[in-house]
Formats: sequence, structure tokens, C-alpha cells
Amino acid sequence: MTNLIFLAAAILFSMLGHGAKGEPATSPTTAPASLVVIPSRLIAPATVHVAANLSAGETAWWDFGDSAGAYNTSPQSFYAHIYEKPGIYRIQLFVFDSRGATRLETREITVSTDRRRVIYAATNGADSSPGTIDQPVQTLNRAMQLCGDDTVVLLRRGDRFAERRQITVTQSNIRIGTYGDTNKRALIHFRDADWKTVFLLTEKASEILIEDLSFDLRSKNFAVEMTASQTTIRNCDVATGGGLLVAKNAAHLLVDNCGHSRETDRGFLYAGGVHVPNINFIVRRCWSAGSKYEHCLRVHNTRGLLVQDCVFDNANSAQGKQSLNLRDGRDFYVINSKLIGPCVFGPLADKAGGLYDPPGAERERKLNLRLDGLTVSNCSFDGYAIIEAGLIDFLFQDSYIKAKNGGACFQLQPAYGPRKPPTGIFRRLGAFYDGGKAVSGPMKNVVMDKITGNARDTTPQKQ
Repeated sequence: MTNLIFLAAAILFSMLGHGAKGEPATSPTTAPASLVVIPSRLIAPATVHVAANLSAGETAWWDFGDSAGAYNTSPQSFYAHIYEKPGIYRIQLFVFDSRGATRLETREITVSTDRRRVIYAATNGADSSPGTIDQPVQTLNRAMQLCGDDTVVLLRRGDRFAERRQITVTQSNIRIGTYGDTNKRALIHFRDADWKTVFLLTEKASEILIEDLSFDLRSKNFAVEMTASQTTIRNCDVATGGGLLVAKNAAHLLVDNCGHSRETDRGFLYAGGVHVPNINFIVRRCWSAGSKYEHCLRVHNTRGLLVQDCVFDNANSAQGKQSLNLRDGRDFYVINSKLIGPCVFGPLADKAGGLYDPPGAERERKLNLRLDGLTVSNCSFDGYAIIEAGLIDFLFQDSYIKAKNGGACFQLQPAYGPRKPPTGIFRRLGAFYDGGKAVSGPMKNVVMDKITGNARDTTPQKQ
């Protein structure tokens, strides 16, 4: 209902803010200081990241002015939109305060037609060829050797590219995709050393788009490792082996419509900034059929995480790993998603109160980690959730969770050293359990608003 109110208000303000010919009738009520548009080059398909600087009690509603595009509106304070076609678009940000008062900020952007140089690769080509559509190169490695800034690399759909060396990307404004008539993706068969990745996107790289690829990997390989900024990975899958992504110190990252439909050995996505945090990491329309030895999605040291419209299933993990393992950072959101198997929210600690790391400076540093702000909304959980000490201000609402084997649906962990017990709100939840209870653990500074439970109901319906 709240989203509908925002949408109605957005439409009303959009109508009031335009003249008869579609031009702005008035200027924005404030200067667009909150509106952030990231790319330096806007070439279709272009990913635009935005962020609103909100005061306490304010909420946002974004309209990207692209009614034909997916995810054209959002109530998130930070978000991303992909403009598939060139054109002139008006981005609008509506900011609501606690009284319902609204301010409008706008920015007009121009998305250009893609006229970048194109390098083609097909398995019946030759690496001595120039890389034109009539004379393609044979390998992805050769195509990337010919790639400079402002380049498109296209692999022929349905072809299988056997690659044995990692590809290091230092360029900017690069698109790696596919061409051809078949509906099949191009398959990259990668067999480098353990823990290597097909693509290594360095901190010098920026504005990278990787799309429409399938990866056949060793069990400890990943498709992409990155410290680059402004990266989009979409419509990709891991057919066998390892995981999709390792992100470290990355800013403005969108992973859209990616997954693996078979259980793999490694986690699907891992994000953990080492020296500086990842910033505004969006995981949208992604899925994982499970990981034997790692969590499906593991995130730490990140400022701004959004998990939206995803399905992660790790119920059958060989080592009991979680579907979600969200550790430290701030402003995490999980919405409209299905999580099968256990989940952990907050800096991880063992039952004795220490961390899994050996004693020393690193252990002391980790004991001071926090997760400041977690919102989980419109989700379903088939498995218990552990809420760790050091999680500050959580909100679980409009969701249901089912626990098994006599356990609690939510397990709140006590203080660990400098970490305080978790604080937050449970609101409008359906908790289904057999022999256990809805919530166990310290309840100080935790608000329980309308939790319903039924131990006999094995087929709960989403509220």
C-alpha cells in the first residue's frame, strides 16, 4: 500500500511539473544535490546508479523516466536502472517526510547510440584475423588483447570458448556480450588454477558490462573477480563448477538476472571489501540452486546492499552453509525474495563468543564489526535465521519463516565482547515451527509487533 501511495504521488507531481508540450513547467523545489548519476559515458545499454541523501524520517521514490524499461521506479534510497535504448530521459526523485510533505528533484540525461568499435570472436575464426564480423578471432583472450577503452567484444552465441588464462581488464567503457541468431548463450570453458577467475577487473577498470554468457568452471574458479567501479553483470549463469563473482572494494555494482540452476562447489556471490568497503551493491532477479562448501550470497564490509526478487536455496549444503550470510556494513535491504536454508545476519561469532579466526589483532578488529541497519521485507524463509550480536536496528516485516526440528525461527545471539545484543523490530510476521518457538534469545530492545505462529501449519501462505 505504501508503494502505491508513493507511485500515485509520483504521478501527480510528474503531471504538475510539466507543461502542455511535456517541458518542465517549474524548476525542482530544491537543487538536485541528492541525485547522483554515476556513468561518465551514457551509451545504450547504460546502467545509471542513483542515491538520495535523506534526512531522518524521509523516504524516497525514484522514477527513471523509462516506462518501457524494467525496474523503472523504486522506493529505495539507492538504486540502479538500465536504459536499453538511446534517448533523452528525465530522472525524478520524490522525497517524502514524516508529515507527507514532498520535494521533487530532477535531472535530464541523454543516452547515446552505441558507436564503439566492435571485436567479434567465433570458434571457427582465427586469432590472426582482425576481429571483424566476417573475420572473427578465435579466442576470448585474443579478443580482449585487441580491446581498448570504448570497445565492444561480442562472442558468437552457441559457441564454446576454451580459455586457459585469466583475462585482466584495465580498460573503461567496455561491453562483453554476444551476437548471432541462436537463443543459446556463449559458453566459456575455463580451467585455470584453483581460485582463479575468468575476468579480473582491476581498480583501473570502470563502466564494464558483462552479459549473456555461461561459464563452465573448475570447482574453485569464479567467473569474475573485481575491484573495478560501475560494473554491471547481467543475464549470465554458471553452468558447472564454481561461483559467479568475487567483489572487493567495488563501487556501484549491479548483478541482474544471473544464477546457477545446479548446485555448485562455491558460493554464487561473494562481496567483501578489504581496505575500503563495497558501495551500493545491488543483486536483482538472481537465483542459486545451492553451494556445497560456501554460502550462496556472502557479503561483508559493504555500504548499501540491496537483494531484490531473488531465490537462494542452500538447504542441502554439504557443510551446512547459509543461503544468505550478511555480515558487517550498513544499510542492507532484502526484499521480495525467497531464502531456503539457514540465514545469518550480523558479524559472525561462535557459541563461545569468539570469532572463527585465531587470536590476535585481526580477531580484535573483527570483534568490533557492526551491521548497522538491516531491513527484510516481503520475504519467505524456509529455515531458521540467526541474528548476531552487533546487528543494530533490524526490521523484519511482512514475511513468513518456517523452522524445523524443534528449533526457533529466529535466534537472537547475546553480547560478544564489545558487541551488544541485536536491536530491532519484528512486524507482521508469520512464524511456523514444530516443537520450538518463534524467537529465542535476549529480547531487550527488540520489539515484537504482531508475530503469529502455528506449529501445525506446514504450508504457510505469504501474508
